[in-house]
Amino acid sequence: MVHVLFFNGWGMDNQAVSNMEIPVKVNLHILNYPYELPPNLDLTQGTWIAVGWSFGAYYLNKFVLEHPEVKFQEIIAINGNGAMVGRGGINPRMLDLTISTLTSDSLLTFYDNMGLPRALGNKTRSFSEINDELVYFKQQYKELENVFTKVYISDQDRIVPTKAQERYFKQYPEVKQIKVNSPHFPFQELKNWQGIIEG
Repeated sequence: MVHVLFFNGWGMDNQAVSNMEIPVKVNLHILNYPYELPPNLDLTQGTWIAVGWSFGAYYLNKFVLEHPEVKFQEIIAINGNGAMVGRGGINPRMLDLTISTLTSDSLLTFYDNMGLPRALGNKTRSFSEINDELVYFKQQYKELENVFTKVYISDQDRIVPTKAQERYFKQYPEVKQIKVNSPHFPFQELKNWQGIIEG
């Protein structure tokens, strides 16, 4: 049995990956913001693989650096990294603009721009929670040392620009890079957790 610890993206709930196939030999644990581990989850037992998508990749990177006692077999980023603002991702001015102009309507437009089908959008979290999450991200952000062993990069990413991701990971030739023919939301192309693990 392989345990997958998945750090979800900004403003998401479990619905975002509800269409994905979970193989019999994979035990999936989804963490949404604020990415708190359930008290009964022991990451020191068994085989663990960590996956982070979008801002979740940043928080996964942070988690790994803060918990050196946890030994993951693999640490996988999907359209994200530890340098999400600036050279590895979003233009800082774009982040500021998004925060200052965010409304419930513009949030839906953002989801459309990332290629998220409305059926897979957030069903459980309020707009104020999602807004606060973005403000917190900006307030606590600092660039992190890379921990990823593999990265999936979407070739049509308008949120965390594809070229910025490629430029960032070019510094780390030891990290396996896999291109995905998709927008920022990749889980219509990446449909199976086993495929993500083995890619």
